[in-house]
Amino acid sequence: MNENAMDVPQPKKKKKKKKSKKWYNNRGLIFLALMLFWPLGVYALIKSKKVKTGWKIFLTLLFVGLSVLGVLLLGVFGTAAAITATEAASEAAVEATAEMLELLESYP
Repeated sequence: MNENAMDVPQPKKKKKKKKSKKWYNNRGLIFLALMLFWPLGVYALIKSKKVKTGWKIFLTLLFVGLSVLGVLLLGVFGTAAAITATEAASEAAVEATAEMLELLESYP
């Protein structure tokens, strides 16, 4: 009887596989990727299962459209206009910072 009991194959225990969370299913990382390096963000957006299809289409068209618009504007206005706009923005930021510091110093 012992021999028969040993010959019976025992069912193998199934190992539970831990589901690894894909980086492109993390909405925070998708947003960060869209802001820092939009091609990677668009890839993550398309691969994600957490973002609805309507949002995928809208955000993909938005970021691709903004990129095309930026290239076209750069071609039309050239780098001089881009540099001038950057300098103006920098000057405005410096002035705003100086005003904020003055307000903070005058606060009792």
